[in-house]
Amino acid sequence: MMGWLVFLAILLGYFWMVRREAIGFAQREVEDFIRRYEILYRDDPSRLDRERRETLMMGYFYGLFWPIVVPFRVLVDRTAQSMPKSSYELKQENARQARRITELERELGIGRKEWR
Repeated sequence: MMGWLVFLAILLGYFWMVRREAIGFAQREVEDFIRRYEILYRDDPSRLDRERRETLMMGYFYGLFWPIVVPFRVLVDRTAQSMPKSSYELKQENARQARRITELERELGIGRKEWR
């Protein structure tokens, strides 16, 4: 009998911890969404409630199934890193490199024609 009570206490403590972490996760995510997409929530406050419910569900899912989520997340991250870059990303990277080269040439005085 005592073993079941200990198991029940551990289970209830685990669910309490999952609930607390899910609420914190939802608050952080909703604040982040508001900061990034403020204009969407100004026009439709019900969208904010929907976003809060969805992130709370995601927080509960992560909290309850973390032994499955964590290794899967690592696998997804490694797979995403090994994927080739899209044409848009390559264009952005080339433009960023060209701007940096121009900036360095300007700082060092390279490529400037000097008249004597």
